[in-house]
Amino acid sequence: MINSPRPNGRCDTLDDLLQKDLARALGMPVLRDLPRAGTCPDPGTWIDLATEVPLKELADQLLNHAALCSSCLRRLRESRELFSNEASATETEDLARFAAANTEWHRRLAAELARTSHRLSSRRLIWFIWSGAGLAAEFALVFAFFLSARHHSPERLLAETYSRERIFDLRIPGAAFAPVTPRLHLRGMTENREPADLVAARAEIERNLKRSPADTHWLQLEARAALLGERYDDAVRALDRLVAEGPATPSLLLDDGTAHFVRGAVFDNEDDRAAGLNVMRRADQVSPRDPVVLFNEAVAMEDRGQLSDAVQTWKRCLETERDPQWLEEERHRLQSLLEKWNR
Repeated sequence: MINSPRPNGRCDTLDDLLQKDLARALGMPVLRDLPRAGTCPDPGTWIDLATEVPLKELADQLLNHAALCSSCLRRLRESRELFSNEASATETEDLARFAAANTEWHRRLAAELARTSHRLSSRRLIWFIWSGAGLAAEFALVFAFFLSARHHSPERLLAETYSRERIFDLRIPGAAFAPVTPRLHLRGMTENREPADLVAARAEIERNLKRSPADTHWLQLEARAALLGERYDDAVRALDRLVAEGPATPSLLLDDGTAHFVRGAVFDNEDDRAAGLNVMRRADQVSPRDPVVLFNEAVAMEDRGQLSDAVQTWKRCLETERDPQWLEEERHRLQSLLEKWNR
């Protein structure tokens, strides 16, 4: 009689078997978090089981294992002496009591395994849902903060100031289309007449300049705010200095040329308008496909009587423009220029 398994013959636990064989046979996902208890019994254990009467607990364990392990079941079938004699009625009754030999037991076991997998999957699904919801909420907050910061940035506020009340023909970067608004041009006389967006932009720019007084970016925005506030001398003086110190970026050249030209148009100064066009030509050389640069350059060329160059520049501007409202104005300006040219 076998009183205990062989030293190297501890059977896999039922959980391990379910994890590996039955779950795969049923087409169910393997639960990889179940613990592994050991290895298959020694091959000689199956002969001992057939030739001697083991303890009932051990026999239950071995037969349950054989019912679920294809390798051990094959070893049982290969031991022909194990099946050489028909089982007696008592043996048949004893075997029927083993859980592994019962079809109903297999059905219940499969159903329980399915429920276990479902519970584990449900818990994991709930965990993923909550985790995903948390990440989505965090992303939404960050994105909302980014949009809010971008919407209230000094660049955006200056662009909105221009679009709400466009007081000159030339464009500034990032501004939406707006028709030119005739006005008394009194902004430069008192800050009380400045739009709220312009006041807010100036306050933010000043806060940043207190931290970084030599930062070219904030100095350029300060000059752009001065241009929109009709303080043209301040704008031209600051932008000329920044261009001279370098680097002369397309944006900086555009602002400088715009400030010169607008000041020249307001005070009817030929030198300023000519200087503005020269600086815009430099911006065009550095950034030849910027529609804002091309727009301002074409307006300045037309003003200086360079009609042929203006026609070519308007055509280039139309090729690069993407905003439909600006496109409409550019087509109208080109058409008017062509009519003037024909006359």
